[in-house]
Order: sequence, then C-alpha cells, then structure tokens
Amino acid sequence: ALATLSLSQSKDPKNPAVIFFGARLLADREYFAQAIEHLESIQSNNPMFKMAKFGQTAEWLMHLGRLNAAKVQIDEMLRINPTSEQGWKLLYRLQSFEGDSHGLRASFQQLGKLNALDIQHLKNYIAPDDVRVDPD
Repeated sequence: ALATLSLSQSKDPKNPAVIFFGARLLADREYFAQAIEHLESIQSNNPMFKMAKFGQTAEWLMHLGRLNAAKVQIDEMLRINPTSEQGWKLLYRLQSFEGDSHGLRASFQQLGKLNALDIQHLKNYIAPDDVRVDPD
C-alpha cells in the first residue's frame, strides 16, 4: 500500500484525493499525528475536500486525546455547513468524552437559523434513542 502511495504521489503530489489516501494509509497504521500533518498539505477551496479534511482531522485528534483541537475542526465543519450530519455526530462523540464541556448544548442553541425539522433530524441522527439531547 505504501508503494502505491509513493507511485500516486509521484504522479500528482498536490491532488487532494491522493493526499487524503496517503493520510488514510498512515492512520490505518495508527500514525495519527503524521496522518494529520499529511492532510494539512491539502490546498483546496473545494468545500467537499474541506469538510472531509476537517472531519477526518477531528476524528484523529480525538484518537490522540487532543479534544480542544478536535472541537476547532468540528466548528469549522459546522461553519461551512451548519446541517452537516458528520459534524454533529463528531460533536456528539466529542461531548461524550467529557460531558458537555465542549458545548453540545451551546452549539444547539446557535441553530436558531435552522428550522425545527432540521434540528430534530440532527438530534435523531447524532443521539442514540436512549439519550436525550435538548436544544433548549
């Protein structure tokens, strides 16, 4: 797999998909810090790549125990797309690490611009049936 990465990078080293693939290979071997550094080299204005980059970086930061840094990545995802299911699911996972110290309740309170159906859908998506997430 690393040989494939080297070959891919030699053909198109700035391609965000190639960079993302390389980062995933590093993370699969639990080299999370190196995978994050690899992702940081993505220089794309494409919102899809930005969302993937922020989401994956947040997930790996949680693996490293860097929860505040993960929250920053999640906030960027939700700034780009306030209804991002992945962003809200990551925020819920982050919240479950340390109670509500990372502001799931406050984040829900900032959703005033979303309609009630969107908020309910997000709540149902991120929270198991036995957990109540109250936006009020």
